[in-house]
Order: sequence, then structure tokens, then C-alpha cells
Amino acid sequence: MTTDPQWAEKLENTKIEYLELDQWTAQKSRFIAKGSDGQEYAVALKRHSQIENGDILEYDPERKVAIVIRIALKPVLVVELKKIHGHQLIQMQSLLSLLLQLVKLNMTM
Repeated sequence: MTTDPQWAEKLENTKIEYLELDQWTAQKSRFIAKGSDGQEYAVALKRHSQIENGDILEYDPERKVAIVIRIALKPVLVVELKKIHGHQLIQMQSLLSLLLQLVKLNMTM
């Protein structure tokens, strides 16, 4: 949003309403989310398009209001398997599989 000089200038004296999304919702093409003003917004994207943090969904220059996406990212786990061989690799794959199942289970709750 602010990396584009034209938008940075437009939004200088504009009220920003943030649409707070978690990373799972941000991957969907259709969703309903509440803005920082408490209003609900229905979003429907074109096929194969994706929103990014800082995207401007709506800009009303007359009212000086912009609706902007803010995505809350969760911590990630990075595992490097370069130095793991044989039996250790099989154990690591089993552990990662179990972790993935727990994450999926947590997402459905």
C-alpha cells in the first residue's frame, strides 16, 4: 500500500479502515470479515487471484476513506533435512506428519 508513491500520497489524509484477516482466511477467494470500524465486508475475488497484506479493497476519495487488508501471519516452523539420513529421516518424516495432522485438527476447531 505505502510502497506505491501515488497511493501513499492519496492516503496521506485518509481514514484507513483495516480488514483484519488471519492467514487462512486470506487464502480464500470468498469470505466475510469485520473491519476495524465493526462493519462486515463480503469479499469475492476473481478465480486464481489472491489478496496480499496492504491491498486496498476500496477507496472513496470524496469521503476520504480506504478499506485496507491487514493479514496477521502466524509463526512458521522451518525444518532443514539436508543433514538427516536413513532411519533419522524416516523418524523426522513421521514427526512432521504428526505435526501437520495436529495443525489441521487445530484449524477445524
